[in-house]
Amino acid sequence: MLPVALCVWVAALGSHAVFALLIGQQNSMASAGQSKSKSGGSSNTQPLSGTMMDQLLGGLSIEALSQAAVLALLFAGLAVLLVLSRRWFGENEKGTKTNRVPDDSKVWQVLNAFRGNRKIWVMVLASSALAAFIASMSADVMAYRDPAMALVRESESTVEATVRLDSPVTAASSWQADCQANAHFSVIGHDGIWQASGSHIVLYANKPVCGRLSNGQTIRTSGTLQAARYGMRPIWLTVDDDAQTRVVERAPPVKRVVDSMQRSFFSVTEGLSDQGRVLVPGLTIGLLGQDFMGASTSKREPVNATFATLLEMHFKDFGIMHLMAVSGGHFALIGSLIRSGCARFLLPRQIVAILTVLAYSALASAMYPSDSVMRALIMGFFAASAMFAGRRPQAISALSWTVIFVLLVNPAMARSYGFALSCASVLGIVLCAKPIAEHLSALLPKFLADGMSVTIAAQLFTLPLQVLMTPTLPLLSVPANLIVAPFVDFSTLSGLAGLVFASSMPHLAFVFVWLSSCGTSVMQWCADTIGGSQSATMPWAGGVGGALMVVVCEIGTVLMFKAFFGMAKKHDKEDSVAGSNGYLMQLRSKGTIWLRETEQMFERLWRPD
Repeated sequence: MLPVALCVWVAALGSHAVFALLIGQQNSMASAGQSKSKSGGSSNTQPLSGTMMDQLLGGLSIEALSQAAVLALLFAGLAVLLVLSRRWFGENEKGTKTNRVPDDSKVWQVLNAFRGNRKIWVMVLASSALAAFIASMSADVMAYRDPAMALVRESESTVEATVRLDSPVTAASSWQADCQANAHFSVIGHDGIWQASGSHIVLYANKPVCGRLSNGQTIRTSGTLQAARYGMRPIWLTVDDDAQTRVVERAPPVKRVVDSMQRSFFSVTEGLSDQGRVLVPGLTIGLLGQDFMGASTSKREPVNATFATLLEMHFKDFGIMHLMAVSGGHFALIGSLIRSGCARFLLPRQIVAILTVLAYSALASAMYPSDSVMRALIMGFFAASAMFAGRRPQAISALSWTVIFVLLVNPAMARSYGFALSCASVLGIVLCAKPIAEHLSALLPKFLADGMSVTIAAQLFTLPLQVLMTPTLPLLSVPANLIVAPFVDFSTLSGLAGLVFASSMPHLAFVFVWLSSCGTSVMQWCADTIGGSQSATMPWAGGVGGALMVVVCEIGTVLMFKAFFGMAKKHDKEDSVAGSNGYLMQLRSKGTIWLRETEQMFERLWRPD
């Protein structure tokens, strides 16, 4: 399924690009028509009454467009089924019909037969690409026709709206407000006209309103609607200071419980040092301490903004900023704990799978919502389903189905850097970590080879994406992750324990968050000492050209090391015939001897006379 997932992703990106090209052309045509009419052009050129997309789709309702998209997806699915049925119930070489479905109907046998035919591969890839293209185009068209987007295209507007919050309230990234939250419209009103809307927005507000907002609630407010200057969400709504903001519907019970836990957790972390107040929440739930906005009973001053900014910048330069984003590591820790506990009581695999799904759901609901959390959750569900069915979980298959499902349901995720980085790191680790570890084990101890292989494998696939975001290369990311790796799991589990006990037993929770801060203090020391130096990063070309240069350099490096290890193995075979140690073994032995002699030299140097 990996080629299918890649094909779906490329088709979704292509659909977004085609739609953007169409919109850009029609906007330029509209501008040209308006300027022509204003300048008194010839009578043959008529001013455009609307954009091309409005003219093409003006007679279709959103419901009709959505139904057309569903029908197109159904037709694409039928095409796949027809192709597969032709393969399984087709004709043999003699022209007689035969039943090619295995007698026991095992899925792996069907897939094995499916892989053997190139025509079926082409048809499946074409069908999946068609489905992704139609889903992405339909989503773009519906978003383009949304009333909120129509207002934004005209100019900034003052509107009244019913808004549902999709994330906790955090410190604003813009100077125009104190706090922000991801949200989406339910109803929007302008000039006395109320219309249904589903646009995803970023809601900005100031402190009198920030304290009354919580994740999951629905509010009625008024403010300024404008196009987003950056970010994934296309619309910003800034709540007016004199707006009458009221809660229309409370958050669901689960989200209210989670909100209470998170507020109690941040109150407990107020007793830590500044680095603990910043890093422990980031490592535990994916939200840095200085970004939290909520009522706090602590009398301490807020974390110094300069300190927090420098610390975050040093973590990025040191190559360990990914630790502050919840991803598969949290889910892997919880999953291993559940499997170990269930194995101790000899529980059946069905119970283990159900407990795993429940634990993953609870963990995801307690974390700050992000694309990486969503990827890890859905991928964990696929793995638990395989366990429930008695099949061996396959990471590549689970990742591929996760990508296909997410991009068909929410095509906008094809342009998400967070989702792409999360998927790329998992793909690199699964495909390349083991081969890299096998090669490095010939030169390094096993624990070092295993640790380096995971970091190198993830960097191989994520570095081109990082260059697209920031045109710099983290030169020390491999040793940085090796240094902090022993403290990550301990600090994460301690932080999660503090989150669980924060509401009921805050004193016990403080013990756990203090233990977690001991691990984060090591990370902070390494980031400030090494990541703060100018040699931690190297400037690089940005954009697509810079990413392609990274890919070319990675391919060249891989080929160089492959040639080196190939020559070394050849020498090893020749030396084994001659009865001497191999070339790689000699390198490792020389390194061990050098370390031992260096240690002895320093001991003699500092030995008192």
